[in-house]
Amino acid sequence: MTAPQSTLSQRLKDHAIPGVVFFVWIGIVVFAYVLSQRTGADLPLCTLRRTTGVPCPTCGGTRATMSLFSGHPARALAFNPVVTVFVIVAPLWWLSRLLKPPPPWSPSRRRVASVIAWVLVLGNWAYVIWHEASIRAG
Repeated sequence: MTAPQSTLSQRLKDHAIPGVVFFVWIGIVVFAYVLSQRTGADLPLCTLRRTTGVPCPTCGGTRATMSLFSGHPARALAFNPVVTVFVIVAPLWWLSRLLKPPPPWSPSRRRVASVIAWVLVLGNWAYVIWHEASIRAG
């Protein structure tokens, strides 16, 4: 026996939070960018970097997003590859989940996806630290 198909309105309710979080984040990025352009001030949004000097895995994300939106994908990838890919893929993933929900994942598939995600985040963090250090060494 198969589970009943959920309606679009139910899927909207189920996936509203990720969509709202994503679009609020984009709004914050745009606001920070506009404010920095008008004032000339660099606005570090990262608390970890501000307090320890060490960039977090998403450092450079604002610059990456703004570079992507201004038509410079290579520069966006240089600032933060994972954030750049996320900005492109997340809305498409969200829309695809709304239109046709995928079958549930097995526990083993979830574990594999979790390991892959952690490897990507940690690898990206190493890249961001290296990239920031190479910029400072200049």
